[in-house]
Amino acid sequence: MTKTRIPYVGRIEILEMIPFPLLPPLPMLNDAVFSVGQETKEVQIQGLTVRYDGAKIDLATNILVFTGSITAQYDETVIECSQLELRLDEQTGRAAGGVRLTDPAILLECDSLEFDWKNHTGEAFEVTVEAGGMTIRAQSLEIRTESWFLRKARATLSRRDKPEYELLADRVTIYPGRYGVAESVGLLLFGAKLGWLPSMRFELDPRVTGWRMPSFADRRGVGFGLSWDTSLMLSEKFSAYGFWNTFPSVFPTSGLQLTLSNVNPNSVYRKLVPRSDLLERISSSWFDNVRVKSPEREYQNLRDPRLSFTVGTLWNQQTDARAVEIDSVSNQFELVLETVGSRAGFGLSASARLERIRADSSSNWLDRAELLTTVQTPPVNLGDSLRLVARIDGFGTVSANGGYGWVRGLVGVIYNPSPSLTLGVAYANTGSWGTPDFPFDPLVFPTSLHVRADFVSGPYTLRYLVRYDPTSQTVFDTEYEIALAAESFEPYILFREFPSDFRMGIRFRLGPLRDRLSRRKTERDVRVIN
Repeated sequence: MTKTRIPYVGRIEILEMIPFPLLPPLPMLNDAVFSVGQETKEVQIQGLTVRYDGAKIDLATNILVFTGSITAQYDETVIECSQLELRLDEQTGRAAGGVRLTDPAILLECDSLEFDWKNHTGEAFEVTVEAGGMTIRAQSLEIRTESWFLRKARATLSRRDKPEYELLADRVTIYPGRYGVAESVGLLLFGAKLGWLPSMRFELDPRVTGWRMPSFADRRGVGFGLSWDTSLMLSEKFSAYGFWNTFPSVFPTSGLQLTLSNVNPNSVYRKLVPRSDLLERISSSWFDNVRVKSPEREYQNLRDPRLSFTVGTLWNQQTDARAVEIDSVSNQFELVLETVGSRAGFGLSASARLERIRADSSSNWLDRAELLTTVQTPPVNLGDSLRLVARIDGFGTVSANGGYGWVRGLVGVIYNPSPSLTLGVAYANTGSWGTPDFPFDPLVFPTSLHVRADFVSGPYTLRYLVRYDPTSQTVFDTEYEIALAAESFEPYILFREFPSDFRMGIRFRLGPLRDRLSRRKTERDVRVIN
């Protein structure tokens, strides 16, 4: 096969019949590259690569038509069809005949596809979309510059030809990375319509949860009660977070936090709510928390850029993973500066606080400054799928009582004998100084040995973690997660001894679809149909 750069489109169909000078120049194709062989033909034009059986050009209208078995590729997106028409002057096109579009995150099939590769817009008709285990059927899907619009949409997680249930909506408007609105929403269960809502809004911004309804919750050692929390974006960079919980025999828990993020919204993929200083101290470590899915996830969490300022008030909060648990800690006010990012390959996380705090309603208020920080080194390759990892976590306070702080260093080795198996062992040691203001300030186990094994293959997931205290010579924590994916559902069991946590349920496997719709930038999403 040979490739020739030519300024004349006529060569596509009559390459060996008419000399080049006899054909008029077409400016739209001046940079096109054609490849002609005995079995395949190929053209590259304005970022679009088309492989085809036959092609022809209408010189009067500047319309290029491909026929036969056609494959058009733009970046990582591939369109397969039996007819493709490109209107070169308008930079628009139409695909028809068994249209099938594949992309790293979605599969789309439709009767026909109209697109504008100049403005990155388009519309598909009689659409079926498969992404993240969900199947969406719609009368049409229109991709605009800033939004997606579906008419007569039906969505289900079922794999059956006749689904047991479907969510129905007359119209759905999606603003990727922001929110979506579904109109005339209903549920179809075994052919019967159940319930109907005039409209429903859902959040797609990964920085907030969106509006939530109160729910029943079980609180360890207390019993069942009502729980509610919601976070909303008030502007492009300003969010509000509120929560309220009530349980028997304890004071209601409540709080309000307002956060201003100083990072480009396109770069933030985490909640804007600042890291709590009362919950588990080192929750982002793969060697300390079985819920951290992989060392790579820990690595990325400490490098995704964040910079935010928060003002808040919180009442009757509960501590977690402490030697002495308290359920009535209040912050009359707090000012929090949180930053996360990468510097020279190191992952850095820090939250600085100015707060007025008390341990319970009978205690006096204490004004203090607090710093909670993490530094993670780049992994060192030791060869043969062996890596050396290290991180330092620190905590410090300054108040009228003086200063207090601790620093914990962890060094570990991670081994990957196969793509499905990850093994690790680590040792952690802590140094401290001063007198703590409250009994929940110190770490519970200053010295620890950690052993972890993860097996993830196909539908099977097994994660196991043990933490050992050399000082008392006891195993203080055993954790495991077992999950088995079944099509779009994933039943799972998760157990943690310290801090105490047990969960059993079913997860919906919507990762790829959720991640795609959570992106604020729509360029790649829109170009899917170009």
